Amino acid sequence: MIREISTMKNELWAVVAGVLWPALLCAGAPFSSSASADEHAPAVRAIIGCRGTYDAAPRLPNGRVDVDRLLSELADLQANTYHWLIWHAETDWEDLQAFLPRAGKTGLKVWVTLVPPSESPPHTQRFSEPYRLDYERWAVEIARLSREHPHLVAWSIDDFTHNLRVFTPSRIKAIRASTRQIHPQLAFVPCSYFSAVTPAFARDYAGLVDGLLFPYRHESGGANLTNADRVEAEVARLRELMGSSVPIIVDVYATRHSRLGDSTPEYVDQVIAAATACADGVLVYCHQDPVKQAAKYQVIRRQFRAEPATTGEAPSMKPALFIGAASVDITPAGPVALQGQFNLRITREVETPLTANAVALEARESGKSLDTAVMVSCDLISIPDIVLHSVREEVRKRLPELHTNKIIVNGTHTHTAPVMETGGYELPKEGVTPVETCRAFLVERIAEVIQRAWTNRKPGSVTWGLGHAVVAYNRRAVYADGSAVMYGKTDVPTFRGIEGYEDHDVGTLFFWDADGKLISIGVNVSCPSQVVESRTTINADFWHPVRESLHKRYGSEVCILGWPGAAGDQSPRPIHRKAAEERMLRLRGLDQTAELARRITRAVDEAYEAVKHDRHAGVPLIHRVETVHLPMRLVTEAEYAEAKAAARQAADEIAKDPKATDRLHTRMRWHERTVQRFEAQKNDPKPVYEVELHVLRIGDAVICTNPFELFTDYGVQMKARSQALQTFVIQLAGGGGYLPTERAVRGGGYSAVVHSTRVGPEGGQMLVDRTVEAIESLFGPRQSP
Repeated sequence: MIREISTMKNELWAVVAGVLWPALLCAGAPFSSSASADEHAPAVRAIIGCRGTYDAAPRLPNGRVDVDRLLSELADLQANTYHWLIWHAETDWEDLQAFLPRAGKTGLKVWVTLVPPSESPPHTQRFSEPYRLDYERWAVEIARLSREHPHLVAWSIDDFTHNLRVFTPSRIKAIRASTRQIHPQLAFVPCSYFSAVTPAFARDYAGLVDGLLFPYRHESGGANLTNADRVEAEVARLRELMGSSVPIIVDVYATRHSRLGDSTPEYVDQVIAAATACADGVLVYCHQDPVKQAAKYQVIRRQFRAEPATTGEAPSMKPALFIGAASVDITPAGPVALQGQFNLRITREVETPLTANAVALEARESGKSLDTAVMVSCDLISIPDIVLHSVREEVRKRLPELHTNKIIVNGTHTHTAPVMETGGYELPKEGVTPVETCRAFLVERIAEVIQRAWTNRKPGSVTWGLGHAVVAYNRRAVYADGSAVMYGKTDVPTFRGIEGYEDHDVGTLFFWDADGKLISIGVNVSCPSQVVESRTTINADFWHPVRESLHKRYGSEVCILGWPGAAGDQSPRPIHRKAAEERMLRLRGLDQTAELARRITRAVDEAYEAVKHDRHAGVPLIHRVETVHLPMRLVTEAEYAEAKAAARQAADEIAKDPKATDRLHTRMRWHERTVQRFEAQKNDPKPVYEVELHVLRIGDAVICTNPFELFTDYGVQMKARSQALQTFVIQLAGGGGYLPTERAVRGGGYSAVVHSTRVGPEGGQMLVDRTVEAIESLFGPRQSP
């Protein structure tokens, strides 16, 4: 779209350069014509909803495209499409091939434009290189590139309607046939001016194009770049001529025109707003420099970050579900302290990476955002309040339009991830990364993955599935005297049984984009990731081989969220029949994490095969967030005395031998907190613990969260009493500690004693009841049988 070429002999050709609108990523506004996007071929669906910029990519001193800066600016704009012009340099085609893999990783869709004969020598100084005016060869090469990089969704020819003698219907038909044979999903969207789209043009070309890139210039009322009042009328006229099956993508002049002059920021603002409301996508010509063209850049940024309007949809249209997903490595660098054991562990060794995986959901109807949810699963032991609050604050800076209370972050409960709070361990002053530094890194990375998932969201579909796998084992052994011990011996005469239930459900949520590509899987397993918990290494535990296995099955780009269900009394390590289990591992040639990955993958596969065709795009998305005040478990006189004595003993040992600090400091602090709670009870005899509760309805499924290591019986109650068809319970969406049952408290033992718990059985039952009530509020009154 070299619309301002002063050397052109024909001024009309100079006017041509209307920025080819990059075929909107599906992440933009829903298709606003009378036909729904689902009724169109994939090539057409791929360009609907684009928001992007065209041409004027930032360049390095050597003339090559500055890919890093371009991607950074597009991410800041929250563009979902970039339209690449091949004309400025002989290396543009080569640079495009370097740009595409990077763009794909960010979820960005790409268009490509070639210049026509009227913008090539002798009228200008340059051709589109290397194939120049061989449009047949160009079409084949672009189609091959698109097949390799499916996010290259469209190609265009600039000033197409000024070159119809060259691009005859028969020639375009042959070119289009060649591209469809190579890659049917590649769209052809030529640049077409309003006055040139006549009934004759529509008759000859309507069946040969997948959309029109329409540079708006107010041609029906006297060409200018000052008046935006004809956008809707001209789009309507083009749609009337071409038919509702041909998307109209508006190209907005943000750059100077050789005959019509420059546009103003106000004009750019008005045209983008009008086009967003009535067209099928918006592209801005040209890409604006955030410093040199700051005013227009900020207009584009504000418009692209606003909720896309979608007037023209049928009133009865169901809410559209928009989905984005992203993953990021959160493995810390340097020596770090690990969370999860009483003794201090400092490591430099990384056995597996730690990751944060996010899915962003939004429901829209008639251009209005109805509700949102962002779910992030992290390979961390839990999510302390300071981490959650810091993440939300950072996201608020990056995404001011996102309600950050709709962000859910959970830990998978791996015990080989970094410490995130100060005070629990006595770290050496040298030789270890400070906790504050490690936490700041984690907050930055989690905010980054949320931003990427939110920016990537586009129309999609979802379904829910249920499988089964033996992953969790109840880890509390009960004895003849009624006592219970976590990981207690089972090969003794006094052993009487396992204390509680084991939940072997594997709940799955599958998310697809509008093209039917699987983009994310949420896997809900009622088990903490604690196979390798005692190692002094960084390790994501069994979730790492689970992700590797699922990536092999469903693609490396699929985002896998690990959701631990209610499992405060569960473990991935059996406490009886150990010899038989170990023998099977040896015979299979697997370690325990790989064995669990095998079981979980099989359960996911079985669910996927059953539900993969039962996809839902227009489903209710309702997200409720509330604060619940649960009664804290009171500390008795006897528990206070025990804690005080234990804390004093540990302090004395440390005083005698400072080397004992690594072994005893955390246990001492564990008991000291009980002492402090007892002292606080004197002034507040009815203390409460504040809990953030999320309930999220997605169609017939519901997700409910809690911050605890919640004993499995509570999760079973929630599932059994829920009105939803399928209920996902996600624990450790916070850092609340164990929440035991009444039976467990009677048995005692670690995970049930007061030192391990802030909330007791009374609060646990209140949590269940309030969660069930909140779920019912998402569905309305329960129907009588």
